[in-house]
Amino acid sequence: MGKRDRLERVLLSLRDDPYPTEQVVSVIAKKEPGTGARTIRVRRSTKRSVKAAGYVYFIVSGGLCKIGLSRTPLSRFESLSNDLDSPAHLIQAVRVANMHDAERRLHEKYGTYRHYNEWFALPESILIEIMTGLPSAC
Repeated sequence: MGKRDRLERVLLSLRDDPYPTEQVVSVIAKKEPGTGARTIRVRRSTKRSVKAAGYVYFIVSGGLCKIGLSRTPLSRFESLSNDLDSPAHLIQAVRVANMHDAERRLHEKYGTYRHYNEWFALPESILIEIMTGLPSAC
């Protein structure tokens, strides 16, 4: 596959992305020392500052609640629950227009309960609020 074909394939995949976010595509071409052969590497990344629709999810395990973000919360829950020592429960997944901002606001709102990184020791009253509806910070 030539470099033009590869670049065209990447650009087409960007166009057909079901989650339209601003994406950065960098094409790196370099000559291999000694052989003079050219290698092409196409790298695709998403700017985190860009508005990205998705989900903010709440997973409870071992007395703690993880507040995270994902475009596919069920897949994220399955992969995370396999890594945890105690049983996990997905108690809420909320679709939001900008998952990065919503997660940041929720982390700020519940910051006093932060246990470690995205894990919070939330009181039962807050967990009930989360399970029964949309947290106000979303």
